[in-house]
Parts: sequence; structure tokens; C-alpha cells
Amino acid sequence: MLSVVDDKQVIAYTIKSDPFIQSLGFKSHNIYKSMTTPDLIKANNKQIFIYNAAGVRTASEIEAGLVYQIDVSVPTTENHIADMCLEQIQALILNKTIRKRPIRLFDPPRALAPSVENFYVTGMKIVLYSTIFNKKQIIESK
Repeated sequence: MLSVVDDKQVIAYTIKSDPFIQSLGFKSHNIYKSMTTPDLIKANNKQIFIYNAAGVRTASEIEAGLVYQIDVSVPTTENHIADMCLEQIQALILNKTIRKRPIRLFDPPRALAPSVENFYVTGMKIVLYSTIFNKKQIIESK
């Protein structure tokens, strides 16, 4: 089953609840399940953005890969903090399972072009393979 909402929720919770990431100065209210945008990046904040990127097809007709981008943004003077955070995220989530499917590295960590002046941004992509069949949601009448 493909579930972007559930996947991002599990990934965000795993990151938010880690004591090491908290010790680096990342606050849970600065961890977003959306793409990095200049208006979200606030001065002196350390932030994490988790969002879905382009998916990947597989050789199987009933399976697809959901790709997620995880970006870490910090003031330029603290670039080492972003790198340490991303290393911890990688250790926390790679091979973690969601719906009995392991998370895999899709694109290794790398520095990204900053979206706002005086910020350092690094990121990586992960992939979660899953069947394409979802359960149809219904609204029950009262």
C-alpha cells in the first residue's frame, strides 16, 4: 500500500523523538513534512524538511518506490551541525521498516544550494518500496 501521509509521519516522529538530534538544537516544531521554502526558513533556526520527491518504477507491475527528500537547514556558521544531524537521521531510518517494508538509501547525503542567504542546507533521498494497491476510503453515514 502506498501511503505518503503515514510514511512521512513515521519518519518525522523518528527524527523528532531522537535525543541526539534534540541535543543539536533541532526543535520538534521546526521539523516540517513539506518542502523547503524561503518563507519557512527563519533566521537562526535549525530546521528539517521531509517531503515526497519523484517516485520510481520497478520491474514489477504491482510495486513502486516512494522517494522522500530529507533536507536539514542551519545557519552557515553551524554547517557541521547539519552534517551531524543528517548522519544521525541516516543511522536512525535506514533499514527501519514501515508497513513491513525497509527504508533504503536512494541518493546519498550531499550539500544543496542554499535557498536562503546565510543558510547551509544538506539533504538525502530515501526510498520505500511498496505495492501500488491502496485500500479505498469510505465515509460512513450516520
